Amino acid sequence: MDFWLARQIIGQLKFAGVQSVTWTGGGEPTLHPQFDEIVQAANNVGLKQGIYTHGGHIGLERAAALKKYMTFVYVSLDECRPETYKQSKGTDRFDTVCENIHRLVFAEGQATIGVGFLIHRDNWQDIPAMVELGRELQTDYIQFRPTIQYDQLHPDRPAEDTRWIDNAIPLLEQAACEPFVVADIDRFRMYQNWQGHGYRRCNWAGMQTVITPNGKVWRCMNKREHADALLGDLSEESFVHIWDRAGGSCAVDGSCRVMCRGHIANITLDAVLSRPVHAEFA
Repeated sequence: MDFWLARQIIGQLKFAGVQSVTWTGGGEPTLHPQFDEIVQAANNVGLKQGIYTHGGHIGLERAAALKKYMTFVYVSLDECRPETYKQSKGTDRFDTVCENIHRLVFAEGQATIGVGFLIHRDNWQDIPAMVELGRELQTDYIQFRPTIQYDQLHPDRPAEDTRWIDNAIPLLEQAACEPFVVADIDRFRMYQNWQGHGYRRCNWAGMQTVITPNGKVWRCMNKREHADALLGDLSEESFVHIWDRAGGSCAVDGSCRVMCRGHIANITLDAVLSRPVHAEFA
């Protein structure tokens, strides 16, 4: 994304009443040649910020800036040993990323520093070692999430044998005893016994949106580049116009992914919004 367009979008988001932005998805945000200036621009207009990053490009100066300007920094480490990291990520940068995490931890600032591990059938046995690594890294927390495998033609259907989760859950339960471990075990169980979304409307779509580097606005993180999820183009019209036209919630259908990004939030929103209104508040 051109820096000029990025600054224009940041101003439009603030004008529209957006409270925060998260830098993430579809690539590594810190690779943008003017990423630090974009972060500064968002800070200048008062937007809260957070970032999901692979952590490979965080020197001392950037660590200081992220710790100062972000609300949270989430490093997707995913593996706990150099050899498995290289196998999973295709690059031999495990030690570099761990060093960069230390830079974030010890930098001055208020941002929460977290490390994420995606758990799947080939690495669930490493959960205890991941906990130990998290203790060594001294981050505010580590998080375990399941790697979701879904049918590319039918995204609402799982595409793997999830019985490995039976073995992973006892290790997750043990890990969750540690105060710095976030292990949403119910999420693993939902994935293992997927029964569909269970709600007809995606209310999460009315609370957030996704802007890709080409300036296009999408209804959903998991549906970016899907033609029917395109809301508008910020190089042609303002964010206010696009968001006003978006219309809030949208239908949940077969193109909605298993355990999508907004699934947990949607369960809560559906329960709240479907509750009968008390007569005294009608």
